Amino acid sequence: MARTNKRRENIRSAIESVKQVFSDNSETVSGLAALSEAVTKFDGDYAIYLKGEEAFGVAMNGKTTAKHEAEETLTDVLYPLGRALRSYAKKADKHDIFELVDVEEYELDRMRDTDLVEYAKTVLKRANEVGTELAKYNVTPEELADVQSKLDAYDKALKAQGGGMAARSSEFAAMVDALQTVKDDLEDIDDIMERVRKDNPKFYDAYNSARRVKALGTRHNPAPAASAGTQPQS
Repeated sequence: MARTNKRRENIRSAIESVKQVFSDNSETVSGLAALSEAVTKFDGDYAIYLKGEEAFGVAMNGKTTAKHEAEETLTDVLYPLGRALRSYAKKADKHDIFELVDVEEYELDRMRDTDLVEYAKTVLKRANEVGTELAKYNVTPEELADVQSKLDAYDKALKAQGGGMAARSSEFAAMVDALQTVKDDLEDIDDIMERVRKDNPKFYDAYNSARRVKALGTRHNPAPAASAGTQPQS
């Protein structure tokens, strides 16, 4: 069976939630041609992603698996730290720091091994230089130590792999590209969904709620839904 990790499980669960909303409102979806076409493309691209994930899981084993697991564990903690540092830099007008950490999660996934190691080291260095200012963003010394620990584990896994500084496998790159396509599809659907907001607020609310799941990324500035009882985004 193909190897999975918790992050990809969360991604699949989030996407399946969105798919269920479309299934529950199939008549509305089919009644708007643009939405029907977009959902059909989304379904097809998601199927491609699942195949890519399976191929990656089959291809990765032994020391290579350990390397990829260590890499994903590192990026899982490195990205949130980068987001906190980015918020600080924006508020403090620190342009050099902002440019350093203005990186999306999928861009971390696409980095070569050597680039990811150097990027993580630089982010940690700047975070330690900022120090207590990051406490406002709930970044603790323990969190910084955890990122350092996971960076060390990743470096160890690279050395154990032997050729660990080679380019990422084609299977992994294909999986990352496929997931980004699915996310792009959802961004397109976000715009189309505004057409059903007035006539079918229950459908709109259900979709909007599913799209707020952290694993898929929050919608860009979603407006509050029209139906009663909708809670503002926190």
